[in-house]
Amino acid sequence: MPVATQKTDTGLTQGLLKVLHKQSINTAMKHLCEILTTDPEGGPAHIPFETFSYVYEYLAGLDSDIPPAETESYLATLKENVISRKNGLIGLSDFFVPKRKI
Repeated sequence: MPVATQKTDTGLTQGLLKVLHKQSINTAMKHLCEILTTDPEGGPAHIPFETFSYVYEYLAGLDSDIPPAETESYLATLKENVISRKNGLIGLSDFFVPKRKI
C-alpha cells in the first residue's frame, strides 16, 4: 500500500488512515447495536450503554493511535446524552452518521 511522503503524492496519509480506522470502529459498533438490540427490525437498535462502552473500549484499545484519554472523553460525552435522555440505552442515532449520497 503506498503511503504519501510529500504533498504531491497520491498515497494514504497518516491522518487519512486514522480517519478510516475511526470509521471502521463506528461501523463495527453499528453492527453490534443491530445484532444485540431487542428493538423490532428497522427500529433504533438500542443497546445498554454499558455493553456499548465495554466493546468500544476494547476495540479502541487495539489501536495504538487512539489514546485512552480520547476514548474516555468520547464515551463520557456519549454517556451524558444517553443517560439523561434514553434511560441508559444507546442507539445508532447517538453515534453513527451515515454517509449521504449526493
